[in-house]
Amino acid sequence: MTPALEAGGWKLEIEAAAGARAAIYVGDEADTLALDPVATEGVTVFPAALGAQATRGPWFAELRVEEGTVHAGGLELGEARVGADLGDLIDLWVGRDDVLFTIDRAEEPEQLSIGVRPALSRAWLPAHATGLGASLGAAGRASLDLAAQYASSTADAPHLLARGRVVPLARGAASLAVGGGVAYLPSPSLGTQLGYTLDVDARHGEQRLCVGYTAIEREGLSSLGGVVIGLDARFLPARALSPGVALRGERVTGLDPAEDARWLASTRLGLRFLDRKGEAYVEALHATEEGEVATGAGVVVLDDRVERANDVIQLGLAFRL
Repeated sequence: MTPALEAGGWKLEIEAAAGARAAIYVGDEADTLALDPVATEGVTVFPAALGAQATRGPWFAELRVEEGTVHAGGLELGEARVGADLGDLIDLWVGRDDVLFTIDRAEEPEQLSIGVRPALSRAWLPAHATGLGASLGAAGRASLDLAAQYASSTADAPHLLARGRVVPLARGAASLAVGGGVAYLPSPSLGTQLGYTLDVDARHGEQRLCVGYTAIEREGLSSLGGVVIGLDARFLPARALSPGVALRGERVTGLDPAEDARWLASTRLGLRFLDRKGEAYVEALHATEEGEVATGAGVVVLDDRVERANDVIQLGLAFRL
């Protein structure tokens, strides 16, 4: 955020992010309908976001728009909410906000170490939704977020969400946090859906190790499940040029009825500059699908693997203001 501007008793802070990335290689069987993040080679805008927060006493109002990640190519409303900050213990808000479930949802797109969210985070729940919520905290040692959010104006039921986090270790540059969430959708039209997640987040300075497990049950549909592990390492953080590497591995089931499992490996090599407000990077995704194509009697299939050519290599440049 920018240094606060004051007018009429209100304090105003503004933030922005802008970037572009070019997919220089995309496997010719990539398909965004199958949850591949990129379908063809080319240049896209990412990230693109503009946000503002106004505060006066306990009251706050926030507005943020960002480049659509699901419907890419147009800005979408990420946050538009008003509420009250009642000290260090509780925040109350109403409006539109991020849907907090898996651990990556606590970070905005431009803050992610890997430019594509984990597969299960993209497969289930909207990125943003409208409703009301509350956040409770205890001096950085524990927090609890509660919300009831409607995915759209025509939704017949809200997503009911609860996400908690405790920090049993916080000593100097080292910290260890354990978190988890529950999401429940009692929808007559879509069927009852229930998901839960558990994660561990260990940090030491610029280094981070994160492990998460998620399971989702959907009435009338296949269940979803997955494990994700991420590792971030930043070198020479105090220098003008700071190189870093981010690695993420995933194993997911239920994304496609033909798949037994999908394995995803993501890598980013980056170089931060301009007091870490700019970053140039190369990012790669390798995907492997396990399973066999179902065939009828008398049909001869030369290759019955469901594995597709859908790997991706991207070059990017981004700035945060």
